[in-house]
Amino acid sequence: MHKIAAILAGAAFAVTGLTGTAVAAPAPFFEYDAAAGAHPVSGRSGSYVQDHLAEMSGNGHIVRVFTSGWRDEWMVTLKAPAGQKLVPGTYWDARRYEEGHGPTPGIEVVHSGIYCEDAYGQFTIDRYEHGDGAEVIAFDGSLEHRCGAPDAPPLKIRVSYRQPTG
Repeated sequence: MHKIAAILAGAAFAVTGLTGTAVAAPAPFFEYDAAAGAHPVSGRSGSYVQDHLAEMSGNGHIVRVFTSGWRDEWMVTLKAPAGQKLVPGTYWDARRYEEGHGPTPGIEVVHSGIYCEDAYGQFTIDRYEHGDGAEVIAFDGSLEHRCGAPDAPPLKIRVSYRQPTG
C-alpha cells in the first residue's frame, strides 16, 4: 500500500474570543490511500489542500464533500442510520448510500463519475458542526470503503474542513 508522504504545510490562525490567544487552525485537506485492487483507484494515493476542497455540505443527517483536481474529482457521502443524526463516533457496517436506506449507516464514494454499487465500510467522525441549512462549519473524519465485499481491498480517506471566513 502506498503511504501518503505529503505533510500539510502552513496553517490558518484564528483568535479565540476570550483569551485573545492565537491558535492554529488546521488547513483543510482531503487525503486518500487505496490498496492494490481497491475500487475505483487501485494502488493510488494523493491529497488535496484548501483550494481543491470545492464544497462541503450537510444537514446533521448527511455530509458530502466534493474535491476537484486536474482530471480528478471526488464526491464522498456519509449518512447517519435512518432516524439518527451524525455525531462524533465510529459508524460500523456502512453500506452504499441510497435515498431512504435502512437502519445501517450510509457510505458512497464517487471518483470521476465511477462508484461502487455494492459498497461496504465504516467511517469515523471526530468533529462535525453544521449551520441551519446545508452549510458545514467544521468537519474532521475518516473512512474505509470496500467495493464488492466486506473484505475487499480498502480505500482509505481522511478529510478536514473549516468553513472559509472573511
